[in-house]
Amino acid sequence: MKKHITKIIAALILTLGLSVSAYDDTKSSQVQILTILKNNEYQMNTLSERVKYLQDTFYSMSNDINSLKQSLTAEKQKNAQLEKEISQIKQQIQSDKVQTQKSLDAAVNKIAQETSKAVNEAVKSSKSLSSPALSEKNPPSGKFYKYTIQEGATLTTIAKAYKVSVDSIKKANNLKNDNITTGHILLIPKLD
Repeated sequence: MKKHITKIIAALILTLGLSVSAYDDTKSSQVQILTILKNNEYQMNTLSERVKYLQDTFYSMSNDINSLKQSLTAEKQKNAQLEKEISQIKQQIQSDKVQTQKSLDAAVNKIAQETSKAVNEAVKSSKSLSSPALSEKNPPSGKFYKYTIQEGATLTTIAKAYKVSVDSIKKANNLKNDNITTGHILLIPKLD
């Protein structure tokens, strides 16, 4: 029995020794686990702070992008409005240009008609070509109408009315330029 008790005591000591050894191993494992947990907690806090920073940055950038989108939309609307206004102005300019051209054409035609009427009256009323002003300048030879320059008449309108060129009128009257004076008499070459 003594042997038996010795065996039991030896088994107990061995078991206690293993338990103490296992306890030491467990305590060491627990310390390692706690260290790992603390490191993980620190890393989680760091990652959490980074995620929060990235979320804040993302939110700020999203607001900036939305603001830029709104500004871009507003600018596009302004540009569209300006393009519409420019188009309207161009149309108005074109309309004014056409109207001005019509007015000018009407004025030229009216002056040409008045000039032609005055020419016809002058032709009917006088058959002679002598004029004190013209005879002093040695008028050119040939057949001419005498025309008294009316207000608003130009060499172009007179030439158009008589169906002759401006140069032929200038040549017949020794004119160096297109300037003429109301009331003066011009010689207008007759067409053959």
